[in-house]
Amino acid sequence: MINYKSVCKTLESFMLDLLEKGLRVPEQIFEGLTLTRNLMLAYEKNPQGLDLELENSSVLKTVEMNLLITAEAAFGKEYADAWSAKIMAAYREEYVAPVKIASFVSGIPKGDHFIRLNVKDFPLDKEAEKLAVKHKLTTRQQEDGYLLIHGSKEGVKTLIEYLKQVEILKRQG
Repeated sequence: MINYKSVCKTLESFMLDLLEKGLRVPEQIFEGLTLTRNLMLAYEKNPQGLDLELENSSVLKTVEMNLLITAEAAFGKEYADAWSAKIMAAYREEYVAPVKIASFVSGIPKGDHFIRLNVKDFPLDKEAEKLAVKHKLTTRQQEDGYLLIHGSKEGVKTLIEYLKQVEILKRQG
C-alpha cells in the first residue's frame, strides 16, 4: 500500500525548497497540494473507501509533475531528478496505520483506573491472574486484541509493577 502521507510530505518539502530558492510556484500547485493533503487525511479516517481514489488521483500526479517540470526549467535536470528519486522513495515507503490510543473506555465505572495490555506482549500468567482477583480488578478482552484491566488505583499499580518484574526477569534469564 502506498504511503500517501509520506508522498504529501515529500511534495511539500519539494515545494518549500523551490520557494526557498526564490522560485515562484504557481497557485494551482498550492491548491493541488492542499486538496491532496485533505484527501490523505480523509484516507487516514477510512482507508478502504479512498484507496483507489487516491491511487488514481490525477491531482497528486499533477502536483508531482508540475513541481518536477517547474524545477527542471529553473534549476536543471539533475536537480529535478534528485527530487524525483525522493518522491519515488516516498511512494515505496511502507504505510503504517496510525495507532489509536483510547483515552476513554466505555463501561469503566467512574473513579476506576485502567490499563490496556497487548496480550501478545504481556500474557497474564497464573500469578498475575491471582493478583488481579486479590485486588478486585476486572479484566475484559477487547476487539483489537488488547486486554482491559480496571479497578482501584493501587490494584492496577500493583499489577503493573508485577508485570514489570516478570519482564525484567524474562530479559535477564
